[in-house]
Amino acid sequence: MGILGMSIITGRDRMDDIQTQDFPQPTLAEIEPMRLERPAFALYIDADNQSAQSAAALIDVLQHDVGGSIHRVTLAGNDKGNKNDSWIKALRELIPGLAIENLSVPCRPNAADIALILALGADLAEHLRTRMRVVVVSRDTLLLDAAEQVKDAGVRLYVAYADSQIPTARRTNLTTFLLPNLAEPSQAVVLGVTRY
Repeated sequence: MGILGMSIITGRDRMDDIQTQDFPQPTLAEIEPMRLERPAFALYIDADNQSAQSAAALIDVLQHDVGGSIHRVTLAGNDKGNKNDSWIKALRELIPGLAIENLSVPCRPNAADIALILALGADLAEHLRTRMRVVVVSRDTLLLDAAEQVKDAGVRLYVAYADSQIPTARRTNLTTFLLPNLAEPSQAVVLGVTRY
């Protein structure tokens, strides 16, 4: 008997009273569904609206912070200033062999937005079937309006754009990755994720 009338059991005594039971080991087929898969992303990039200088920050947040993988990119922009080529070069330096669909559009207002909206609409059924997540890289209102409709259809959709002095209409139902604005070297590199 120990303190307060309780008996003291030593570790050795306790182990002698325990019965062991062998549990069956799960098979690989049972373990496979339990593994977490990396989320797959399809990017829709408005090259007329977002600089290729944001490519590294975008890939970093999606692959390292979110733990995803980029499966394909649809890129739209006009030929003025070689913006599409800059994006392709930046993306291929980061992910060699990445599937990139390059949509060269006329130099007209909203041409890149319209091309991306049509591409996103054409891919909608596939995104729903494969549960591919979509990232729209743009600040343009027309494209973000379409992004809201795609999200409402059931696609896991996010928006990404570089921080800027230009006001952007906040979307209350779209998760937004705010990328550093590398065009202004005096600005500190800050990466934020905002949900409005």
